[in-house]
Amino acid sequence: MGAAAGEYSNLSTVVQDTVITDFKKYSAFKVLDKETLNRVLEETMDGVYEDNLDIVRLGHVTHTDYIITGNIVKTSTGYVMTLKIANTRDGKVDFSHTEPCTLAALENLTSIHKTMAELLPQMGVALTGKAERELTGQK
Repeated sequence: MGAAAGEYSNLSTVVQDTVITDFKKYSAFKVLDKETLNRVLEETMDGVYEDNLDIVRLGHVTHTDYIITGNIVKTSTGYVMTLKIANTRDGKVDFSHTEPCTLAALENLTSIHKTMAELLPQMGVALTGKAERELTGQK
């Protein structure tokens, strides 16, 4: 996941860890984290996925159904975070969400949780009322 260059070097790690946590907490999806994936890649491939065909091959190697990628881009008024979920059958993006946000909203996780509140239902996850309130910050 790419971060806004030079602004906050740990921003992509914060987003990645929060996305993994939200997937595990609010869905039945099993998550293969980046560190485990890197070990698999080192053992099986010379490079990281460059195109849709590589995403399909990677899915077969890791026995995964989806791969999440994303970006955090600094704009003149804040940041824009985009998460994309591609299936490993054909490498096409099935689900995505783009969220304009402030650095504070990224740091306090509200933008990340809001994005997950949008993405999980796109993937067919029925959020409970409690989960929806937690992700959207409502009481």
